[in-house]
Amino acid sequence: MSISPLNLLLNSAGILNNKVVKIYKTQSEDTKKMIALQKIEKLRNKLDGENELAQTQEILQELQFLEASVIDESKITEHPIEDGSIVSDYKIQLPIEINLTAVMPSANIGNYGYNLNLLDGARFNNWRKIYQELKDLKTSQDKLIIKTKSDSYFNMILVGIPHDEKVENVNRLVFTLKFKEVFVVLP
Repeated sequence: MSISPLNLLLNSAGILNNKVVKIYKTQSEDTKKMIALQKIEKLRNKLDGENELAQTQEILQELQFLEASVIDESKITEHPIEDGSIVSDYKIQLPIEINLTAVMPSANIGNYGYNLNLLDGARFNNWRKIYQELKDLKTSQDKLIIKTKSDSYFNMILVGIPHDEKVENVNRLVFTLKFKEVFVVLP
């Protein structure tokens, strides 16, 4: 069995054995439970193991996540006053955005890293199944938990799946998952 150049590179960098990110989907739609989990997470400030998230299951395990880009920013409000100067008096926390670069698993390819049978039905059906799962997540209102090495991010919704299909990526599909945090306000 030969190893693709991408897998060889990822293996040598230790990426295949160490997940960059894990994504969890809640089993219950109860928002209060999600907020309670979020408060517990903030107190704990980290997750220790797979079983720490009650009522969740890890999803998209078939994907190889290469990079997680987290945008956690605030905005300072600015207002002009009578003399024309600007006053900054309040800080607004913006929703967190996370961009995950992922690779769909490649097929078992030949000695030189090329699969001459480009219409390998099993591989493309698997890609379509995974991509359909992503599209279903994008159209749903499911709130996800994204766990990176630095933190866990709650109430994240998949908002985009941009990708390019290029000749040099004929044996794999590289794309970006775009997530955005939703703020949940309870009465």
